Amino acid sequence: HFNAAEGTVGGPQPDHQVFLLAGTGVYAEADGIDLLDGQILTGVATGALRPTIAPTAGDGVNLGDNNVLSGFDVTATAGAGIVDPASSWGGVTISDVNVTSTGHAAIVLDNASGVSIANVTLVSTGSYAIVATDVTGFSLTDSIASSGSATDATLSFTELTGIADFLGNTLSGGFDTLRVDTGSGSLTMTIADRGANDAVLGRT
Repeated sequence: HFNAAEGTVGGPQPDHQVFLLAGTGVYAEADGIDLLDGQILTGVATGALRPTIAPTAGDGVNLGDNNVLSGFDVTATAGAGIVDPASSWGGVTISDVNVTSTGHAAIVLDNASGVSIANVTLVSTGSYAIVATDVTGFSLTDSIASSGSATDATLSFTELTGIADFLGNTLSGGFDTLRVDTGSGSLTMTIADRGANDAVLGRT
């Protein structure tokens, strides 16, 4: 859907903003969308029709460093919805994004710093809504997350350090709703209401 491949002449470069237009509504990429460092991925709806990333294989969106995502949906059946690979260490900001994953995690974070997620709906039918390893600084605000797994947590964090805020979210399903392991680091964590949204933690 680009004039040329990312990073090549005529294609999106690092730090560029990339717009996903609603069009027919579905971007059925062969292996999702791979973002370069600093890119902003913005969905543009047509009325009630939002752009949807629905890869036929692999993950929906693979992140680089310091990406910003907003305004689109992800439906993943062959892999996770949004993945921050271990090779990335920058932050990520996600807002107004809905992710549904079948049998895989909705969001995977590995080796990330400064993660901000707000106003999202995350659904995994058989795994984690969010699974994260080695994250410093995290916030989840005004969001809905659910897991259909009988063994995985809805939100699972290993080596979560720094400041973590869970404000005004509704979390449901999973074996545990919220599982946090700080490892050898230190963590200041807040779970609270935010405005009209209650902080709701509990199984369905």
